[in-house]
Amino acid sequence: MASLTSLMAAMVTAPPKPADARKVVDKSPAVDDALESYVDMLNDATIDIDLPPLADYGDYNDGLEEGPEGEEFEEEDAGDEEEDELEEIEEGAVAKAKGRAIRSGNYSEFEDVILIRVWEAVSMDAVTGTDQTGKSYWQRIEATKDKIKRQGEAASLSLKIDVMVKSKEALLMKTLAAKKEMMEAKTKEKEAKWTTLREDAKRKDDIEERRALCHGGAHRGGECHYDDESGRHG
Repeated sequence: MASLTSLMAAMVTAPPKPADARKVVDKSPAVDDALESYVDMLNDATIDIDLPPLADYGDYNDGLEEGPEGEEFEEEDAGDEEEDELEEIEEGAVAKAKGRAIRSGNYSEFEDVILIRVWEAVSMDAVTGTDQTGKSYWQRIEATKDKIKRQGEAASLSLKIDVMVKSKEALLMKTLAAKKEMMEAKTKEKEAKWTTLREDAKRKDDIEERRALCHGGAHRGGECHYDDESGRHG
């Protein structure tokens, strides 16, 4: 039994000892390539201080750029082409937007409001003696719409007439009031003139009468002194 056990132990191979992770990473070809590429990048990034300075930013933009295949092109021309394409796209979109009809031309906005009122008013129940088909229902809606429209137009026309009549009446009243004020002003002016004329005539009559009395006294041998302005005897 002991020999059998030793024989079986000799036949079973022991598992290999795991390798050190650092040694595996250090010996990996991918790590070697990464280190070499990193070193190359550092070498490429080095700057020689003996080289002349770089060109100005403005000169760089003003000049031509050389593409990867040696082809030359200008940035401004490329930008202009992109702007032209954007303008064409925008113009096309605006033209399409203008060409679209916002609403149908069958009914106006006023008629749409009437149709909504008709749909609320007209019942969907079948009329006695007729079939309730879609066409007949729509005919009922159309008939009711025309009736309401005529009523609305008549009411609107009546309202317009009332407004016109009232405005004309108001204008007529203003005109009459202005004429009345003018007539009253003219009447007062005439009355003032007549009053002045009557007073002047009365004053003249008084003067003539006193003159006559004065002349009569002079003929009888008396003296008479009369002031025309004051109307007094002296």
